[in-house]
Amino acid sequence: MDRKYEMSYILVDDDEDDRHFLRMALQEALRPLPIYEFSNGQELLDYLTYAGIREDRDNHWLLVIDINMPIMDGLTTVTHIRAREDWQHIPILMLSTSDSDSIIDEALAAGANGYLVKPTSLKEYIRLFDKFFAPWLQKNPS
Repeated sequence: MDRKYEMSYILVDDDEDDRHFLRMALQEALRPLPIYEFSNGQELLDYLTYAGIREDRDNHWLLVIDINMPIMDGLTTVTHIRAREDWQHIPILMLSTSDSDSIIDEALAAGANGYLVKPTSLKEYIRLFDKFFAPWLQKNPS
């Protein structure tokens, strides 16, 4: 039986301008996937819980999470996601303006699959998304 994945991007960033820029980059990268947006980690966790995201369901989410947010920051959010066995499979890309090695190490140790410094141009965003998400997009076509 063929599995059909409902692939979606989830953008979590408290800055509306950054979310807009991310959304534009995804659309320019010709990824016709739904995009869900949240302004902090708690909203994301509430949504994942409400949506009933589990590994055995036909869902495939790609999370892009900012580090610095109010209410629940990105590192805490990733730690909560990775604490749930049924969310272990969800790929997570952390984005931040910081290029600090200690923050990058902390994000990866918390369970992020990758960490990128926020690009300064739409073209750079498109390249980074294609490079980071390509393995999941190829493995789990929509």
